[in-house]
Amino acid sequence: MDVAPTGELVVFDGASLVLIDPAGVTTPLFAPPPGGFGELVRVEPGGATALLAVSPSYDLYRVDLVTGAAVIVANLPYVFDTIFAPSGDLFAVLGDATFSMTTLERLDLAGGSRELVANLPGATGPLAALPSGDLVYGTNDFGRASQALLVFSAAQILGVLSGGPVLADTDATELITGLAGTSGLVREPGGNLLLVENDFSASSSRLVAVSPLGVSTPIATAPAGAFLGRMGISASLSPFTAGGAPGPRVGVLMSDFFSFNAVLGLEPSRPGGPVFGDCDLDDQVDVVDALLAARSGVGLTALAGLARAQCDVDGGGAVDVLDSLAIAQFAAGLPVVLGY
Repeated sequence: MDVAPTGELVVFDGASLVLIDPAGVTTPLFAPPPGGFGELVRVEPGGATALLAVSPSYDLYRVDLVTGAAVIVANLPYVFDTIFAPSGDLFAVLGDATFSMTTLERLDLAGGSRELVANLPGATGPLAALPSGDLVYGTNDFGRASQALLVFSAAQILGVLSGGPVLADTDATELITGLAGTSGLVREPGGNLLLVENDFSASSSRLVAVSPLGVSTPIATAPAGAFLGRMGISASLSPFTAGGAPGPRVGVLMSDFFSFNAVLGLEPSRPGGPVFGDCDLDDQVDVVDALLAARSGVGLTALAGLARAQCDVDGGGAVDVLDSLAIAQFAAGLPVVLGY
């Protein structure tokens, strides 16, 4: 499933791809051929169309979210997740029939090509993209002591796509470890990753926020016997805090795999997100933060870790004079939005 820029949930309901608005009204869009089941939904940049992967044919459809018109654009056996990088490139994780090997690939839907980026052991896991172009992958490799979120840098990915060697899981940076299993993964505009962590051996499932420093904060737990699954997020709506725009902004699938399936629209209030513009980590944004950003931009002050992440208010990957200007305007009460 995914979320359209309007806040509508885009879901395969077992028979058709449908839109579900914030009031719960469902609009059918497209039904694949009989026997086809939607495994994956991803809204494309711009929000006018969505990709729908259907099994057992493995066909990937592009569906118009207004008219429901659909066309097959690729065939992707065992595709589990896709994500559009900030560059517009489409990346996918695909498994195999043995659930023992996963590939990370870049897809060119227009030209029909697939480029291998990484070989990853284990069953497939979820994928997310950061503003820097880094890709985050959730492992489900039960040869590991525990599961993890792995980060492949934009530079590593570019190196492969420029002819360098294919990456492995050991080439990635571990953002967080100690996870039982990963299912859904999205990045919210505030900077946190939202992760569905499923522990099938303990029959437990929960939604957690993972900060840019790898600190996890529990958000919600599924009812006993139920498991959370795929997620979608709309970056066009308000930050993931109380008092935000009405209607669901994060959509999560929930099922017990036997008797029920549910679609949840979430807009909870919770702590744990970075405070963009707070360069000195004092929980407020003021002219001191603007000064720190300016000094960092010219190399007079070194910012690292959470301070650097919070000071990079435009997501440009570096702290510079533009960040300083935005922070100063915000501190002065001007209508400036910090964060990306």
